Amino acid sequence: MRKLLLGVFTLCILCFSANAQTADHKLAIGLKAGISEYSGDLGNGFLKFDMLSHRIYSTNGITTSDSRQGFYGLTLSYYLSNQFDLSASINKGQETYFRDINNYYHAKFNYSDITVRWKLLGNDNARFSPYILTGIGSKHTSYASNNDYQKSGVKDLVVPLGLGLNIKCEKRFYVNIQSNYGWTNGDKVEGKFAYTRFSFDHFWHHSIGFNILLDTY
Repeated sequence: MRKLLLGVFTLCILCFSANAQTADHKLAIGLKAGISEYSGDLGNGFLKFDMLSHRIYSTNGITTSDSRQGFYGLTLSYYLSNQFDLSASINKGQETYFRDINNYYHAKFNYSDITVRWKLLGNDNARFSPYILTGIGSKHTSYASNNDYQKSGVKDLVVPLGLGLNIKCEKRFYVNIQSNYGWTNGDKVEGKFAYTRFSFDHFWHHSIGFNILLDTY
């Protein structure tokens, strides 16, 4: 992760001066990838950046390909003003948490949201543009076949809140780094009655994205 971030910043420093997302280029489309961290009745995995695959495999026999902790997604953002952007994203991935051999969590999920980004500098020509985001989202978590609820999965309402940074690298290209916490209104992602204690489940997404500005008329 550190090498990837260093590479992104180096690329931006070497690039030519950039134009920002403005009224002339209101729409941007991008791809992103990152990791999803879990917090719930099993424990708190926030900010541990623990990919977990090797420990789950060695103690439970789950293959590495079934325990990858990451996601990828598509993002659309629309310029509203020099201070605000509207963004929509769809994401697909997996998340894990491992406490011990009897208490671990692994699930696939689909997540989408619509957020408003408040650009703190309010400067369309800034190379580095930090922002705060909030909005509303929906997350569908798939259950294992032996879940207690005898369902394929559970859907939760999500309220995301986070920080981000857009780094302009070229006239039509910028890099996005984002970290957003998601509060959900549910407590059943683990798929077990024993883990339903009215404490609600949460997640934290960390991602890096690459975006292209499009012409608008």
